Amino acid sequence: MYLKLINSNVKKTLQDYQIYIITLVVSSALFFSFISLSSPCNTIIADGTKYSDAMFRQTINLTVGLVSLIFFVLVNYVNNHMIKRRAKEFSIYMLLGMEQKKIAFLYFVETLEVGLLAILIGTIAGTLLSGALTSIVILATGGDFDYKLGFYPDTFFKTMLFFIFVFVSISSLCSVQSLTRYRVAKR
Repeated sequence: MYLKLINSNVKKTLQDYQIYIITLVVSSALFFSFISLSSPCNTIIADGTKYSDAMFRQTINLTVGLVSLIFFVLVNYVNNHMIKRRAKEFSIYMLLGMEQKKIAFLYFVETLEVGLLAILIGTIAGTLLSGALTSIVILATGGDFDYKLGFYPDTFFKTMLFFIFVFVSISSLCSVQSLTRYRVAKR
């Protein structure tokens, strides 16, 4: 019953979720592409370029940290925006007798469903972007242009773990807490 409610809510509010989906797709694509540059599986960059490998990896790690921070802030903002936008819907659920914890759980599963789909799309886009970034790095270091898709299992695993961690921490700490303290909306 709740799964049916979750799926129907996702379909109804897909328009509202567009900003959330775009944020997650772009963030996960950037995260994936930058992580793939420093992946030990990425032998493309190490072949025939003139640069300091340690400095390159440090720069990539700083970039990934910046993308992560921006992503964390964006997802937190979008989650709070979605809760405010759906205030009347949550109020109706409470008036019908649904517990606040159950509403928070439904919202969490709903956003998890949308989030995982967006992250998978972002990973595909990140694979394409990774090939472009690798080519740019090779050209910048004096190598020959050679576009190759850069899908590495360790990068995919790190991307999924990071986004699930951020998603669960934001959803459980911010969204669920605000929904469990939520009062019936006026008007």
